[in-house]
Parts: sequence; C-alpha cells; structure tokens
Amino acid sequence: MPKTLKVISIVLFFFSLLPIVSSQAQTTDSIRIITYYPSPYGSYRELRTKRLAIGDDYIKTGVPPDKYDWQEYATDPMHNIGYNTDLVVQGNVGIGTTMPESNLDIVQENGFPVIYLDGYGTRSGTVNYAPHFIGRTARGTAASPQATQLGDGLLVLRGLGYGSGGWVGGNSGSGQIIVYADGDFTSTSSPGKIIFYTTPIDSTISSERMIISSSGNVGIGTTSPQTPAPGGGTTGNLDVNDVYLRSTGKWASQGGGGVVQMVSTNYTGTMDSAGIPWDNTIPLYSEGSEILTYVFTPKYPDSMIRIDVVVSGDEIGQTTAIVALFNGTTCVDAVASYGHDSPHDYNLLYTESSGSTSARTYSVRVGNMRVNSSNDIANPPLGGKYISKMIITEIRT
Repeated sequence: MPKTLKVISIVLFFFSLLPIVSSQAQTTDSIRIITYYPSPYGSYRELRTKRLAIGDDYIKTGVPPDKYDWQEYATDPMHNIGYNTDLVVQGNVGIGTTMPESNLDIVQENGFPVIYLDGYGTRSGTVNYAPHFIGRTARGTAASPQATQLGDGLLVLRGLGYGSGGWVGGNSGSGQIIVYADGDFTSTSSPGKIIFYTTPIDSTISSERMIISSSGNVGIGTTSPQTPAPGGGTTGNLDVNDVYLRSTGKWASQGGGGVVQMVSTNYTGTMDSAGIPWDNTIPLYSEGSEILTYVFTPKYPDSMIRIDVVVSGDEIGQTTAIVALFNGTTCVDAVASYGHDSPHDYNLLYTESSGSTSARTYSVRVGNMRVNSSNDIANPPLGGKYISKMIITEIRT
C-alpha cells in the first residue's frame, strides 16, 4: 500500500477510537507510530541532502553528550557538529572497494588511483596559496592536544609492494620519507628534519640512507652530519662516506679530486715606495712590500695545493708593478704589468704538491719599478689603493 494511504488509514482508525476513549476518561493511553520508507535497509536511485552524518554515534537520540547536533562548533566541540560541516563520517571510507582498510582507501582496477589538488586564482609569488598536503601531529588527545616533542613523527610518505601472499614491508615499506620533530615544539620553535629510507635486497626492513637536518646539513650514510665544516660553515654542508667522481674515474678517498679545504685572506691599503727591481732575477723575499700572508697546513701529504692571487690597484704614471708569490722565503711565481694611469688587475695561479702535512707560509709581495731613457732603475711610490685576495685550496688528486 502506498505510504499516503497508510497514513490516511491510520488517522481514520485513530479518530474512530475517540468515542471509546472519551467514554473512559480515566484511561490515558498513547500510541507511537514509527514508519520507514522504503525500509530500514534499502537503496535510492537519487539521494540529495544539505548535510549528512554517517556512523552509529551520529544517530543516537536524547541530549548531549549522547546526541550530536549541528551547532556552532564552539558550544561543545566534542558533541556538536560544526554548523558549516556538510559531511561527517565516523568509520572508514572506501572508494572503489567495499572493504576499506583505513580511514580512506582508494582502489583502482586496471589503472592507478590519482588524487588531484587543484587551485585557481592569481596567487603568484606566495606558496601559501599553492595546493597543500599537510601532516599534523600532537601529543595528548583531540580534545586536549599537547606540544609535539623531539623525535615525534610528523608525516610519512611510504611505498609498499605485494609479495607472495600479501603486502610486504609493514611499517617500513620498500622506501619511505619521514618528517620528524628535531626538537620540542613551542609557539616560537618548530624544528624539523627529513630522513629518507630504502630497503635492501633480501630484506623487508628499511634503513636510514639520507638525512636533511634542521640546521640544513645533509648526511648520506650517517644520521648526524658533521658540523661545523672545516671552512667554518655550520649549515649547507654535505657529510658522506665517500664520493665517486666520474670526471676523474676515482673515489675521493683514493684521490678522486675532492676539495679538502679552502681558505682565503684579504688586504686593502695604500702602497709605499718599496720596489722589486726589474733586473732579470727572481724576486727576493727582502724586496717589495708584503700585502698578504697565510700559514697553511695541508691535511694530506699527496694532495695538490692551488693558490689564486688577485691584486687590483691604481698606479701613478707609467709604473710597472711586480706581484710575487712566496712559499716561505722562496719566490714560486711572479707577474709584472705596465700601468697606464688606471686601475689594473694582476692575477696569479700557482699549483704545487703538498709533499707533507707540515705547515708552510704563503705570502704575496708587491713592488714597483720604473726604467728611464738611460735604463736607470728608480722606485717611485705606486700610490693609490690596492685591493687584493689570496685563496688557498687543497685538492685530492
């Protein structure tokens, strides 16, 4: 019978009982009628609703905390549904599967599932409006969250494969990327680190392979990248066990060409009248003026030492300046240039074998020389200001 006819019949039957009820004034009976349409279990071709709550807890009757109502969230966040919330699901949700194994389980037969995060509008220049995939972790409970602590996992991206009888890898997978808290969280501090894991052949347990620490250092084969680096940097450093250089076909530990250390020293000042004679002899340590010096200690006895020197200066008149590089008191390289009343650059590039791990002093001396029509040597002041720099690099060869 259609529902409308059912309701009419019930109403007519109810009114037919009124004379009997009135004749027995002391009787106070009530009738409760519950109808289902189409039934407690059924299907609809179409179902449209403004909002929907799914789950056993959401169909309870009574008053809070047993009953959930759509109200302003602040009134009772644990037993009210936010007024602007359109869908609430208590259990698991399956898309393409009737047996979801997690809060959201997406299955795609003969293909691969894809999730799109689309964003539109003019939002150039800021990442805040780009599509986000965010993991949030707190201690405590949803009703009373507590601060995240050192070592807490914040986000996991994991890949699993299917073995002979099920998914293999469990809580580690074949490869995973995990974001960890790298310190206790406060309102002004939220340090994090990222660790990359892979699982080797003949194993189902992944191992840490690479880390990016909260200070910005990268470690491969170590979970604690060394810092500071020999050059003094505390961030942006790479700590690895070894490096293979394709350009040399060697490992760094076998002399593959890795930079061991690099140092530099600078000088800015006005030159005096000291000269280095232009007499076809090697400059002497007693000639000219010292503008740069550095005591350098190689780390390996068989590495290459590279020294780059740049001197920029402004000569007076047509002065010929000589720049000489010394190892101890021995001149190992020199360059001369004829000035033309304008700033001029002098460049030296010198290499030698370290030979040992003993300290040695590299220095740069500058002098000038003028030759007159009688080939007499005079040494007027260079004048002007000199800006110079010496870079010393030790390289494994």
